[in-house]
Amino acid sequence: MSDLNYQSSDWAKEQMGSRGYPRIHSDWHNNRNWTYWWSNAGNTCIKMQDDGGKVQSLETTVAMDCNQKESGDDKLGMSTGAKVAVGAAALLGVALLASSSRAASAAPAATRRATRALLSGEMSAPASACRR
Repeated sequence: MSDLNYQSSDWAKEQMGSRGYPRIHSDWHNNRNWTYWWSNAGNTCIKMQDDGGKVQSLETTVAMDCNQKESGDDKLGMSTGAKVAVGAAALLGVALLASSSRAASAAPAATRRATRALLSGEMSAPASACRR
């Protein structure tokens, strides 16, 4: 791409398209035109700066500048923060399930111990349990 530096803006834009970089968008600020080009093949965003006549610079920039996801993102397009939040929620859910599972399994065990103690005579039944 460096061969496009200081060349005619029109010629450089034609070259970008012919090299597999369709134009995504352009911005005009600070008396410069900024054009963004995306290559699906290389997952690369190129930012071209020109003064209306000649290309001043070409450089690789982040995919977001070309309205694309970073190459490490999965098909769902979740941000890293969202992935961390989903993972934390899943871990919290597992911890809560494990905790409630232990509490639920502890109740029948306590009931079994009390029944054994009652049947063996180690413990007497409350009066309310004997009445009908």
